[in-house]
Amino acid sequence: DPFQNTYSNKLKTKSFCTKYSNLWRVSIDIRDAWWSVLFNSRAMIGRGKSSGPGHWNDPDMLMVGNGGLNFYENQAHFSLWCVLSAPLLIGVDLRKHSKYSEIVKILGNRAAIAVNQEYDDHAGDRFRVSDDQYKVEEWVKLLGNSELALVVLNAEYEGKVTDYEVELHYKEYAEHLLGSKCFKKIKKKLDEASIRCDVYNIWEDNSSTETNTIVLTLEEHQCSFLRISNCYVENTDEDTCKQQ
Repeated sequence: DPFQNTYSNKLKTKSFCTKYSNLWRVSIDIRDAWWSVLFNSRAMIGRGKSSGPGHWNDPDMLMVGNGGLNFYENQAHFSLWCVLSAPLLIGVDLRKHSKYSEIVKILGNRAAIAVNQEYDDHAGDRFRVSDDQYKVEEWVKLLGNSELALVVLNAEYEGKVTDYEVELHYKEYAEHLLGSKCFKKIKKKLDEASIRCDVYNIWEDNSSTETNTIVLTLEEHQCSFLRISNCYVENTDEDTCKQQ
């Protein structure tokens, strides 16, 4: 049976999962409500490395378009499932949907689906939660070609978050973005480096070039779904760190 339905901590062990199945549930059944999307996504925390091509964590089907989520929540739900490499099982009948075009723009977004399908090695995971009143969540998935997908989510704050800064200096993914040779050269002075990257905003369908930080505004339960690439260090003498 390819479906292993269990909530054991053994699911965090890649060898246990892949020995018996290709797909396994990691949470309770999802409900058509924002609290349930958060609950099931958080059941995936710490499990990213147990999921990859041919073997997947499953936080249950998508609730996008069923009516219990608003527009921003639908986008955020789909974004999280993409960065977590979760199976994208549509849970709504689109044939008679009153908001067909709106929902299809989410479920059929090619750039979002590409993140779901691409891997550097394993699935994404929650990276951090901001240590302020907003508790903004950052979910990261490493992609090939030194690229990275990032979901920045205003999960629970009841209001707009303005001028939220995403740092590009975190050592946990700066090495991936810059390459190991460059990272070894600058890691002792990483905080002083001027890191410049191309940033594609998947839901807004626009691109920008940012240095050191990405500044975002997030409505209640809104996310930014970003693809970061072509990173280099400005004003450096290190050949391995220069723009290619």
